[in-house]
Amino acid sequence: MFVSSRDSLLPGRVLAAPSWVMPGTIVENCVFLATMVDEVGLLFMESASCLAYDKQELPDFLADLSLSYHVHLPVDLPMHEPARAAGICAALLDAAAHLPTGNFRREEVWRENLTGAPYRKTGGSADECVGGGARSSQGGGMMRAVIHPPRHDSADASSAARSMAAFAEAWLLLGKHPSQLLLENVRGNDLTCLAGLVREYDFGLCLDMGHVLAYGQDTLLCRHDLLRRVDMLHVNAPASGCRAGAHLPLDSLDAAGRRQAERICKSIPRHTVIMMELFSWQYIEESLPLIRAWL
Repeated sequence: MFVSSRDSLLPGRVLAAPSWVMPGTIVENCVFLATMVDEVGLLFMESASCLAYDKQELPDFLADLSLSYHVHLPVDLPMHEPARAAGICAALLDAAAHLPTGNFRREEVWRENLTGAPYRKTGGSADECVGGGARSSQGGGMMRAVIHPPRHDSADASSAARSMAAFAEAWLLLGKHPSQLLLENVRGNDLTCLAGLVREYDFGLCLDMGHVLAYGQDTLLCRHDLLRRVDMLHVNAPASGCRAGAHLPLDSLDAAGRRQAERICKSIPRHTVIMMELFSWQYIEESLPLIRAWL
């Protein structure tokens, strides 16, 4: 079993942080984080501005920082235009293709079927898919990325599934692997309506703690078929009133919130990357003692 190289911060786990924990560039943040965490989540939050990134924002030497990387794809993707949304995502992952990515650890891994079917289940382990360590030494190929699925109203949950299926087909046509995409529970989509699609295309999941707490997504915590696919946990506390975009340290939670947050931590697989989705290193430091206690 892989053990994190930063045992003093989060023993036995892969600890990740966003590429914005202090004012500065992606490079400045990554250099700072290289001695603190195992993985950095590159915040590609806006399509237009991030498509303009080049080697100035993502220089080659980032690959030498003893970090793995993943991408948070834009929140403004045109999911109603699946082919265009898939093209944007592919271009952004290609821009980071020279950087090493964390490995997939799920027990069930699907691989491309050379006979023409999108995927087939294999008998190999997850480690055989990308490699045996926690960090692929080769950049590119299977960069992991978090994506927000389409929202839906309670009267038409099937619309989100149809949109996501169309995106998955467009993604396959680009020669990409759906298993590298982690669907995040968001306001208006707790992922339960996508369970069949998740299995069909072998999407991974990103469980956002703050969204579960803010939007009352308790049902998701009872879906063991989905929880076993959680490859990443976003750690944050929501502000009172569910203010969109608020990410507070865990010590801001009340007693009920802490009990629920601990339940979330106890529900995830051992392989899950612990992504401190807090945009201040001070907030991360304040939250780590609780995460250590809950995992």
